[in-house]
Amino acid sequence: MTDGLADAIVDFVGASQLSRGDRLPSVRALAERFEVAAPTVREALRRLEAEGIVVLRHGSGVYVSGDAARRVIGNPHAPVADPVTCLELLETRLLLEPTAAELGCLRGPSVELDVAAHLLRVAATQLEEPTALSTTNVAFHVAVARQSGNSVLAQTVDALLVGHRAEQEEILATYEDSRRDHEDHTAILEAIVGGDAGAAYAEMFRHLVSVSEVVASRAPEDVDA
Repeated sequence: MTDGLADAIVDFVGASQLSRGDRLPSVRALAERFEVAAPTVREALRRLEAEGIVVLRHGSGVYVSGDAARRVIGNPHAPVADPVTCLELLETRLLLEPTAAELGCLRGPSVELDVAAHLLRVAATQLEEPTALSTTNVAFHVAVARQSGNSVLAQTVDALLVGHRAEQEEILATYEDSRRDHEDHTAILEAIVGGDAGAAYAEMFRHLVSVSEVVASRAPEDVDA
């Protein structure tokens, strides 16, 4: 039920031509529109929030935070994550995400920064919940990429992270330090909000390098790290 409803809400956002920052109808209105119970709507919205498509603002409502018209569908038959792919994923991210963080400083305040800040607050409550935390962390990195203002770069990072969700979960499990991970994310966002392009690049680069080093050190001996 939740999966289908989440898809239906995304379709509604697209059909209504809503864009980032636009407010969705109330939970009650959505429940009436889709003929489901309000708790079911809230569950679907929480899933969309974790995916970076909407943001729930207490006392205000639900707002579009991502490009709902763009759908990245992972391969449901993708192989189990392996150490080589995890390391290659991190290597590729190092080529893209520090630059995205740097560019984000040039853009100034935006809904993406609000989304990233909200996701950090959500992540702080999920430090002992690896699967949920991985989803939230992916959404955070995608929000940072969107803050760059370069849609191609943002979509590339989005596709990379969503398409390698299994590897992301494996990386987080291997890293085994969700608190340090969260502290790194906080430092990255603070640098972007502060408009310090050099620090934003450096914080993102340092974060990904430190994760890469841990993952490489714990890879099987026959893996070329």
